[in-house]
Amino acid sequence: MAGAPTKYRVQFDFVEEAYEELNELQEKLRAPTKAEVVRYGIRILQWVVANMEEENQILVDDGDTQKEVIFPFIPVLDVAKKKKRSKSDAVLTP
Repeated sequence: MAGAPTKYRVQFDFVEEAYEELNELQEKLRAPTKAEVVRYGIRILQWVVANMEEENQILVDDGDTQKEVIFPFIPVLDVAKKKKRSKSDAVLTP
């Protein structure tokens, strides 16, 4: 029988506006704790980063149109662009 997973205590400092947003998300998600909201956020960010690394497009479909979602604040986007450029450069290089 496996024991309980190891837990680590992490402390965050939030400005008032960010703390209010965290509380609003906790309420909207009906999350039991603020830590659960952070865990949801980590899982979503992991998915986004994995798709960006695979150079997949992330789309929002409102029923009428599809729009690509851009995350300029995530540095991995720059890595994906560099990979794409280097692939096309390699094809063009004699």
